[in-house]
Amino acid sequence: EFAGIIFTSANSVKFLDTKKLNKSIYCFCVGSATEKEALNKGFQNVYAADGNVHNLKEIIIQNYNKKKGKLLYVSGELITTNLHKQLIDEDYQVERIVNYNVEHITELDLKFIDQLKKICPISYMCTLKIVQKACSKLLKNMNLLTIG
Repeated sequence: EFAGIIFTSANSVKFLDTKKLNKSIYCFCVGSATEKEALNKGFQNVYAADGNVHNLKEIIIQNYNKKKGKLLYVSGELITTNLHKQLIDEDYQVERIVNYNVEHITELDLKFIDQLKKICPISYMCTLKIVQKACSKLLKNMNLLTIG
């Protein structure tokens, strides 16, 4: 029922069961890592932005005729930009599905501190204090998301 698919992360491709999907549909990827995953899954008609959702939107608008049909937007639970809503505002038919979520770390693992001691035994406490001080100032009004 979809003529194109949109991926905004490599994980959204990685965690999607693509066995029954038509791999020749339009495939739009946010960046090169996502593009690589899509190609590895067998998608053939792949367009990639440079890691920017705003550029991805422009690539979709320039390369996909909305008359061709619905787009499937596959993403994680947390997104930074409502790409699907922006495309809907441009009269595209887009359905979003969430195929993975992220569990946030709430405490620093003490094994990390032990490893840090082994790597730099003399200065680990100094380094830790610098990081703590910098983070308390820099991250005061920010959210930090890391993927490991």
